[in-house]
Amino acid sequence: MEGPGLTPKGADQRRQRAWRRHADRYGAASTYEGWRLVHQRYLADQLAEALDLAQSLGAGQAALGLSLYRLVEAEALTRQLAHRESVRPWLMLETIHEELTVTPDELTRWVLSACDEVAAKLQWTHGPPVLFTLFAEAANTPWTPDRHGFCVDKVPYTKICLPWYLQSQPEEFAEAVRHEYTHVVMLHLGQGRVPRWLDEAAAMTLGGQLEEAALRRFIRHRESWLDPDELDDAYHEDREDREGARVVSAAYQQSAWLGRWLAQRYDVAGFGELARRCAPAGFLSELRLRIAGQDPADRALRQTLRRSMTQVFGDARDALVNRNVPDGS
Repeated sequence: MEGPGLTPKGADQRRQRAWRRHADRYGAASTYEGWRLVHQRYLADQLAEALDLAQSLGAGQAALGLSLYRLVEAEALTRQLAHRESVRPWLMLETIHEELTVTPDELTRWVLSACDEVAAKLQWTHGPPVLFTLFAEAANTPWTPDRHGFCVDKVPYTKICLPWYLQSQPEEFAEAVRHEYTHVVMLHLGQGRVPRWLDEAAAMTLGGQLEEAALRRFIRHRESWLDPDELDDAYHEDREDREGARVVSAAYQQSAWLGRWLAQRYDVAGFGELARRCAPAGFLSELRLRIAGQDPADRALRQTLRRSMTQVFGDARDALVNRNVPDGS
């Protein structure tokens, strides 16, 4: 997950509909400039300062500011109650010991094991700092955005937040950590240039979160298969809206199938290589990319699979219809 935005991006009709639904549902909240400052403090993980400012803004125009406020509120509440511990040079854990159903040492082992598994599969060396936060139980509310877990690039670390209830579900906890830590790795390997669909394809594959029922829906309703731009846009739908939630869920599952298809042809480690090839590659290479109007992921796929991004989406769709990709990656 990227840091919460304050305005809809572009003129795409899907995002505009999501924006209007969000405003209708949550109302409006203060001026853009004020929420921009809240957002800056949030991305610096200055949660108390961000919360104080957000609470002072009152009501106004930037509807999405209320989602940001609820996110800051949940993280600030957790920060007030939590104990923070450095468990590795690159990893800090932020947990509320009174709310743990396992020992801190056991939770640490779970997190490290999942992160190590991702690092091994993506040929990644731990290094960039990560803060892993287990949300307070009180933050598990219907109005907390992304309360089931997310990853956000902050300063001076990347932050992973997971809900408190996952500690009682070890397998799902491990899946969630693998999913979110994959985002960390892809972010750094691609230097922020990996498109959302590919980022989620890797995370869903490493997390093992492909659902058979979703695949059957794609087969029955082939028109629901989205092209690359549409798929990236779909993640911006309002998840609290029933139709928006359906679109977002389908987007994750399409990325999951794309991930399985790519892993079958290129191995799971190939996600790391694709991310590296999305990163800036020198002045002349970037100039040629811009002149051609080419997406970094399209370049990466052409270099590795000798297929364009559009062709990869078409091949993966055809493989789904024919079901000639094995169940495991």
